[in-house]
Amino acid sequence: MALKTRARGAAAADRHEGLGEVAQVASSEIELKLLASKADLAVLREVPSVARNARDAEATRRLNSVYYDTPDCALFRNGLTLRVRRIGRRYVQTLKSTAVAGQPLVRGEWEAPLDGAMPDLARLPAPQAMACREVIAGAALAPTVTTKVRRRTRTVAYAGSLIEVAFDEGMVEANGRREGLYELELELKAGEAAALYGLGLDLLERAPLRLSTLSKAHRGYAMVLDRPPAWAKAASPAITAGESMESAFAALLGACHHHLVANHAAAEDGRDPEGVHQMRVALRRLRTLLSLFRKALPSPDIAPLAAEAKWLTRVLAPARNWDVFIADLLPAPAAACGFDLSDLRVAAERHRAQGRAAVAEALADVRYTRFVLSLGSWIEHRGWRNGLPGEAIALLSEPCTGPAADILARQHRRVLKRGAHFGRMTPEERHELRLALKKLRYAADFFAPLYANQRKTKPYLSALSRLQDVMGRYNDAATTRELLGGIGSESMSPQFHEAIGAVVGWHMHEAAACERKLRRRWRGFRDIPTFW
Repeated sequence: MALKTRARGAAAADRHEGLGEVAQVASSEIELKLLASKADLAVLREVPSVARNARDAEATRRLNSVYYDTPDCALFRNGLTLRVRRIGRRYVQTLKSTAVAGQPLVRGEWEAPLDGAMPDLARLPAPQAMACREVIAGAALAPTVTTKVRRRTRTVAYAGSLIEVAFDEGMVEANGRREGLYELELELKAGEAAALYGLGLDLLERAPLRLSTLSKAHRGYAMVLDRPPAWAKAASPAITAGESMESAFAALLGACHHHLVANHAAAEDGRDPEGVHQMRVALRRLRTLLSLFRKALPSPDIAPLAAEAKWLTRVLAPARNWDVFIADLLPAPAAACGFDLSDLRVAAERHRAQGRAAVAEALADVRYTRFVLSLGSWIEHRGWRNGLPGEAIALLSEPCTGPAADILARQHRRVLKRGAHFGRMTPEERHELRLALKKLRYAADFFAPLYANQRKTKPYLSALSRLQDVMGRYNDAATTRELLGGIGSESMSPQFHEAIGAVVGWHMHEAAACERKLRRRWRGFRDIPTFW
């Protein structure tokens, strides 16, 4: 979900780096955070969905918070933040942990009152106090990040739920720098999480809101450490054989949604190429999942969601392709060929910068925010039920093993059909086969937990992975040719064109050299028994 769910109470039931074994969570907070301009926040306070549905008068509080850490930010580097917040005459200390695996916006939170403005680790539960002491290793804690916020709140009845709507205006200060803060937070007080998405979409029609996944502390620490936001890999939910098809579909969709949102900040920042890469993987997994289930669940909502995912995938493609070219495809020929490739590298860097700017622009666009909120709403509402025929509705309650086996078998047959004449395939045909293999790999990842005890599962996945690896290397020549063909007209310099020819030729030679291994890997995959 694109929701920030903060676990409150004793501790989270996970092992987290720097936190160790901790006890069970007492309660949780589900929250959606959106960014707006100061002017738009004022407008949104008066929209009918807030003003007319409010169950109380607007309350205003000033929240002054100081985040404490060691000089080298040891707490933050270990996934922890320690805050002292002044609320009126009261002081409250809060320790938070960062996201847990598979749930990028789920955080542990431990809160305690204080007598003054200085933190007191002894006020934390014993396991958390001990973990903090181990992390800081005797170093002194000092103010690191400061936030000053004026918060206006109202409790709103929406879609049968109660939501606290908070309008935050203020400042984040750290390392001698200052940044304005204008946020809208929707916190579920009672009811269903789907209502948060519904209200978020309603407010999006009134103002150009942007999704936010970074806490106020993270924004401050970014000024201190000057490092890119963290990225996250996909986490596959452990679906079980006794689970219904609908339950499995919802869990897999939720995992794709989490993966997408978890990489929002890193992709938007752009400095770490892995953020864009992981966001593209999340979108490909989502598109694959929607495609695989479309036959069994012909929901009219699937096509528009898939179209938006495809749009975003295309936006991310140039940045990712130039990242791969600069990091992986250029160094080897640069070392092997005796050409000066500096002008080519400069041109590639310029195109990468343009690609990253396009990504940042798209992620700040209302279209992207609407897509993420709409997908979350669809998952929470089980929107695939809308417009389904009776037989498809009945299929939702059946065990997921049957549909999973059918999906895997169908995609496996498609791959074998595409590769039937492997030795005579053109590069373009092999590219299509590579895409079909990737789709099969995602499907196998989705449903492998159902067959974890099968002896055939690991060999099949291993053969599929090995084939994908060598096909990826084979595809490098086509990728290089396509990328450099697009910039060949930028310079009439003979040296520039010689550099392009050298790099393209080097990768074409590498593709030809791996032909024998490629055919061997194809035969190995083609002949391996399936596991479903």
